[in-house]
Amino acid sequence: MQILSLAIFFVGMSLKKRLYLHDNIVESLQGIGVSSEQIVYAEKGWKVGISIIYLNAIKHAIEGRSDPHTINPDATEDQKNAVESVSSLIDMDNWSYPSASQVRLIVAKYNIESEEVEFWISEFAYFEKNNMIRNRSKFENH
Repeated sequence: MQILSLAIFFVGMSLKKRLYLHDNIVESLQGIGVSSEQIVYAEKGWKVGISIIYLNAIKHAIEGRSDPHTINPDATEDQKNAVESVSSLIDMDNWSYPSASQVRLIVAKYNIESEEVEFWISEFAYFEKNNMIRNRSKFENH
């Protein structure tokens, strides 16, 4: 399952399609009697990938991007430093990343106040707690 999760993330398909495939795989595993504990174990790589997507959305919101694919040339030094602080905690070699609460502390340190930032941090915190994407349509389109 971990290999399959990684393959789904890196074959160039849309996020919407990746989420759909993931849901179908989990449903199929449950259907053949795979235990919840085994599924949680198998999803470790998947959770890292989804968390990184949330962190990217948070960084884009911190920077004040109007579009996720367009850098904000007017970002303040505090915005840039906050993004760099979040980025510095992402270690893909060891599959580690900051929690929503760590990101919230960084945002507070740099006095970043934005409804969009708060939205994405809250969505990420919900995912960490429930292993569910709450606002799927917005997540898929980010």
